[in-house]
Amino acid sequence: MLSAKNACRTALNFLDIENRTKIQFCPSPIILQDITTKLDALKQDDKGKTGSEWKAGQQKEFFLASMKNSISTIHVDTGGGVTWVLILTGRKIWYFPRHVSSRTIRWLAQAGSQTLENYGDWVKVELRRGDLFIMPPTFPHAVFTPEDCLAVGGQIYTAGKLGHSIEGLRLQEDHPHISNEDLADSVYSTLARVLSDCGPVTTSFEKSQIVSSLSLFPKFTDPTTYDKHSKDSLMDILKSRGVVIPPKAKKNQLLELLQKNCSTRVACTPREEFLEAFWKLCDKFIADST
Repeated sequence: MLSAKNACRTALNFLDIENRTKIQFCPSPIILQDITTKLDALKQDDKGKTGSEWKAGQQKEFFLASMKNSISTIHVDTGGGVTWVLILTGRKIWYFPRHVSSRTIRWLAQAGSQTLENYGDWVKVELRRGDLFIMPPTFPHAVFTPEDCLAVGGQIYTAGKLGHSIEGLRLQEDHPHISNEDLADSVYSTLARVLSDCGPVTTSFEKSQIVSSLSLFPKFTDPTTYDKHSKDSLMDILKSRGVVIPPKAKKNQLLELLQKNCSTRVACTPREEFLEAFWKLCDKFIADST
């Protein structure tokens, strides 16, 4: 499939080719679990009626084109989403730890993507044409391609896993190298919208799972008290504003960056919009529960 003109015989592995074919591969049961699809449906009063113009939003999908013997070392997918992969042709073999927790992710951050030890038992799943594989948020896995393969996939956020998504997002922020992709602004924008509007499509238990991550994203205080913050806290504030932090920056340098940022910034970043939506949801849930 991919090897005809590959004179150097390198095992090419393209993992994020945007699907622009206008053909939607995502199975309907997955689309219907997508929380953004549910929120869109709430806004259309005539959904399901004769003459309704309502259509489910187009899902963002990506193709994975991999040559025989290509390998993806241990990683998690970006953004804390639920990932689905459908094999169109060829085969792929997925490897993942039998038991996964936040400690598993921290071990990945510590040990690196090529260390197999200390994960416990590994599970091997071979995927063939027509097979669909779904992974929960921030799920460590490695992939081997035994023959040329073309697959398609995507990510969604679900009500039942939203708490895990928020926790996974923070883990990726703290340890960017656990994923083979950077966190995009679109991740924060999507989560900001989801957290702002998810009330009608989430249960009290599902909201509690989101709120359980409140300590991972502490609220920022009055700028005049920044000098009392820890270095880690200052870095988190700067990160939320999209400020590039110099390697090995000292606390006084971080305070100078914050002072400069406060005097020049004119708009919220997508991460700040996400934080505002997250804090607002947490405050409302806590108030309603007491």
